[in-house]
Amino acid sequence: MPSYEDCYVNHAPELLETQARLRRLKLFKSSTGFKEVRATPNFFGRVPREYRDHVSFWFDGDEYYVLSEPYNPTLPIKALDRLVVTILPVEIAPYGGGWSPSPASKPGTRGLLFCLARNKTRLGELERKLDNEAQHLPLWNKVS
Repeated sequence: MPSYEDCYVNHAPELLETQARLRRLKLFKSSTGFKEVRATPNFFGRVPREYRDHVSFWFDGDEYYVLSEPYNPTLPIKALDRLVVTILPVEIAPYGGGWSPSPASKPGTRGLLFCLARNKTRLGELERKLDNEAQHLPLWNKVS
């Protein structure tokens, strides 16, 4: 499986959309401390199919996470089988599909981060941290 960057950035690095995506990907990595992994976490089959779009896999040194960035997901997400999920701030969610240069625009995708329910506390801490950081970040579609 190719890396996130190979799939969603390197194919067209000259586009403003992918330049903004690369900036958010770097923010996502630095904010979470996650390392991308190519192996599929064993719980991936429990992520509902309607939320599996622009999927990537991440590891924090202890636990695995699934990042999915579907277009127009149904929110809030109903109960999951032994999983928990958080919605990433648009300023940090890497994909941001439906890019537009307009400052008023919103991305067509939402970043959803899934992990095992046993990791709920860690995910909640991460959610608070990312929400706080997002308040001081540029708009999702800012290129530089």
